Amino acid sequence: MENKLTFMIKFIDKFYEKSERKRRSSKNQAYYIARTINNVCKSYFSKKLKYREEEIYKAFEINGYTLMESGKEEFTWERFHEGNILILCDLFININSQKNADLKLVMKRTYPESFKPETVLKIDNRKRELKEFWNENQKLILN
Repeated sequence: MENKLTFMIKFIDKFYEKSERKRRSSKNQAYYIARTINNVCKSYFSKKLKYREEEIYKAFEINGYTLMESGKEEFTWERFHEGNILILCDLFININSQKNADLKLVMKRTYPESFKPETVLKIDNRKRELKEFWNENQKLILN
């Protein structure tokens, strides 16, 4: 198995969690998750480290996540007119979306005053975990 893929499999295993529900929402769109992962890789690991979406999806599948598509029968005009958002993306991953939101927040340098101290502590811990993860696994990428 390629080292780059092994690195991504370990990353997903460490920083993501499966959702028991197979709900599709704007927060678990596959391309949104892939973009967050690439931004974290660029910020915390190596500026040159970039994954194609397909590589990230494959790593999620290897880790046992479900990649879901929205079926044509799921869309109704009634839902659209009730103020729901029409999602154009057709691929979703069954993740706990809070884990992806936390990874997105680690790229902030400062936090709004409205953040609770527990939230700031959680994000700071996640930053520390990312640095530790890189120190333990950078040999996979740098070789």
